[in-house]
Amino acid sequence: MGIETPSDELPLDRYTDRLRKVLSDAKALADGRRSSSVGPEHLFLSISQPGCANEILGMLGYSLNDLQVQFDQCFAGSDADHGLEPPYTDVSVEVFDYAKDYAKSLKHDFLGDEHLLAALVEIESPVAAFLQSHGLSTGSVEQAVLKLLGLGLPGK
Repeated sequence: MGIETPSDELPLDRYTDRLRKVLSDAKALADGRRSSSVGPEHLFLSISQPGCANEILGMLGYSLNDLQVQFDQCFAGSDADHGLEPPYTDVSVEVFDYAKDYAKSLKHDFLGDEHLLAALVEIESPVAAFLQSHGLSTGSVEQAVLKLLGLGLPGK
């Protein structure tokens, strides 16, 4: 059985192993919580150590684990029993599309959890509002991504 992704535009072999694990874990988390769909909250809670997203947050002075615990406490809720494998929400698809566009803008031929983190901060959702309320911005995440990958800002 393969990994279902929010989009078929990018071949699965262009995803990092880390991102494949995040997608699989997000599906399992949504299913385990009896959610009717996989939302950005499941994607965020599935980004765990080790990975670029964790390193990026560390570079910015944040603990991914602490943010995830706080987020889970703020947004924990009861989901209805659905009985089926949950599909991705429209917002999750939008997050994923932004991550792909972000990777392309950096001229990356792969998609990783660092791109997903940037998208989770950018695309309007409770996750983005939570991360932004903790001081994260698309710009700060992008600078950390570029630093982590040893790149300068695009066009510089």
